[in-house]
Amino acid sequence: MSQPVNTLSSIIYDLQTEGFVHTFSMIQDEIGCSGPRKLYKPGEVKIVKQNNFRANPYSSSGAVIYALETNDGYKGVLINRVGIYADQAIERFLKKLPGAKKELEQLA
Repeated sequence: MSQPVNTLSSIIYDLQTEGFVHTFSMIQDEIGCSGPRKLYKPGEVKIVKQNNFRANPYSSSGAVIYALETNDGYKGVLINRVGIYADQAIERFLKKLPGAKKELEQLA
């Protein structure tokens, strides 16, 4: 019996059904949320879930899908590439989140 194939869109869809309906993106050293069109600092965001995605197990390309929640209740998704294509601004922001190192290790 074969296992279901997880695509990037299926992972995002699953997160949306759990309430992670907004999109987050980096804007300089803060993160923007599509819902309230507001910028957040690291102390105002937490990582709830992390999903690692690789289209091809033999490839170094892939993405990490972060399910984030803000201190005022907005839930959404932030996607970062892995490897040499990773957005370093996203990596720096995530490392600044309260307890981020511990959270990132547990979620990996």
